[in-house]
Amino acid sequence: MQFCTKHWSGLKDAIRERGLQQLVASSSEEGFAKQVEQLESSTVTRTTFDPLMGAHYAILGRALEVAGLSLMLQNEDGSDRCPLCYLQAEHDKHCTTEGCGHSFEPWIGYAADDMRKEAVRLGLMAES
Repeated sequence: MQFCTKHWSGLKDAIRERGLQQLVASSSEEGFAKQVEQLESSTVTRTTFDPLMGAHYAILGRALEVAGLSLMLQNEDGSDRCPLCYLQAEHDKHCTTEGCGHSFEPWIGYAADDMRKEAVRLGLMAES
């Protein structure tokens, strides 16, 4: 499972729009170290908080709750499944509501909003 380019770019844009970019790990090594420290301490701290990865994991967690383990399989062409694309495709395939405009796109903004709230809670940003 891996975000497609469109959704990964959208998530990064949402984090940047909320003024959280400076809190995102500047390298994969830094990001990995933050994740390891967070797992070892079982809590998010001012030093382990990464809003991009936090939003990413929030979306993945919710997508797994909705779709189950089928989300972990690869697409028919062997590519990784984007959780948001997969949820949308499955919804569209099974929805019987005429003219349904349901979209999973807002999840990106919701996750980014939650990360901003977390940054405020941790004292990393002002509330306004």
